[in-house]
Amino acid sequence: MPKPTPVPLETRRKIAMLIECGEGRNELAREFGISAGIIEHHLFFAKTGVAVAATQARLVDQWTARIEKEEELLTIYFGLE
Repeated sequence: MPKPTPVPLETRRKIAMLIECGEGRNELAREFGISAGIIEHHLFFAKTGVAVAATQARLVDQWTARIEKEEELLTIYFGLE
């Protein structure tokens, strides 16, 4: 898969400013003619730090689900009620 064309620094700055003003990802993508994914992954999350919090929340959710599943399997295996 080829790498996307880099977004010029000035365009990144404009998009970052508009994100801080509350502009949506899809609207910005249409306005600047770039994909919403590029804005989300390379500009939006990098600017707001949302990705870090979302990743940590997802890890906690996965860990909780694993513990619950382990408890369920141990209960079944040992016949505990």
